[in-house]
Amino acid sequence: MPQKARIRYVVERQNRHWALKFCGTRVRSFRTRREAVDWAIADSDHTCRLGHDVEVTVIDRDGAAETAWRHENG
Repeated sequence: MPQKARIRYVVERQNRHWALKFCGTRVRSFRTRREAVDWAIADSDHTCRLGHDVEVTVIDRDGAAETAWRHENG
């Protein structure tokens, strides 16, 4: 059985936009935090169906991390 991974999407403020990173690579920019988080959750559907755990983390300007959404496959 293949080992499952914890896949992480990271949303962080960069200047006037919110950047979305997937596996450490910047994917896109969004006008709002909500748009970035919503897109990450929607995009993670395929990854979840492959059996991986997925987490969407938001990094604020002070560097504090907050989990905005998480899906764990038992």
